[in-house]
Amino acid sequence: MDRQQAGFHARIRRILRHRQRLARGYRLRVDRNNLIVPQVQRVRLRFPWRSLAIVLLVGLGFKTWVTVSLDPDAYAARVQILNDGSILDRAVAAVMLPDPATQNLARVIGLIVRG
Repeated sequence: MDRQQAGFHARIRRILRHRQRLARGYRLRVDRNNLIVPQVQRVRLRFPWRSLAIVLLVGLGFKTWVTVSLDPDAYAARVQILNDGSILDRAVAAVMLPDPATQNLARVIGLIVRG
């Protein structure tokens, strides 16, 4: 009886593992007996493009906000202070350098905010 129960429990574990793999994704296939059988589909790792776009847009928004809130001379002075600092400060200064997109957005938002 114990051997029968062990075989039964092994089969239950195998079925549950198969169902867990199917829950991650499957494709229906027709086998040679013309039965529709679910086949486990491998999970492919994909690059998180949406998250990268959100991070870039938030960064652009932050740069635009800082550019609008400071006049150009004060902004350039603060970037220069960062550029004279440590390696991390220089990296931040390189990112915070004014670019055409930030300048155009700051100009438009400045016109809207300041009227």
